[in-house]
Amino acid sequence: MSQAGQTFRVTFSAADCDNRTSTAIVDIIVRTTAPPPERDKVPNLCVPVTEVVFNGSCGAVKLPIRNDGDGELTLASVTMADGSRFLISGAPSGPIVMPPHSSVEIGVSFDGDNSKPVSDRVVIRFGAGGGSTTEVFVRNGEPRRRSAAH
Repeated sequence: MSQAGQTFRVTFSAADCDNRTSTAIVDIIVRTTAPPPERDKVPNLCVPVTEVVFNGSCGAVKLPIRNDGDGELTLASVTMADGSRFLISGAPSGPIVMPPHSSVEIGVSFDGDNSKPVSDRVVIRFGAGGGSTTEVFVRNGEPRRRSAAH
């Protein structure tokens, strides 16, 4: 059943802290049955962590890289800044286009030598020509302790 050409009356009311009220009556006129205009198709890179800590041994973790937006996202590269102690696996070998609401998963591993503290960064370049960058800090050692709020 089409609502085109119909008018709907809506009443809005609100009260403040002193219990004073205000009311507005609004007429909504439906002019067409055409769908609403499309939203801007903007990509949105999402990496759910900012730091990975390998606690006392070698190991590997999976790191999801998501496009949470409504537009295509160019993932230009995923590399380690140094790469001597931490390695990436499963990263695309070249630029890829990620469709809206998609993800890729890469592996990050540590060689297990805990003789001294070491750190590195996963560098994720994205956007036109890889012009935007986000990083995930990786290190060995103890997880940071967070104090409880009182």
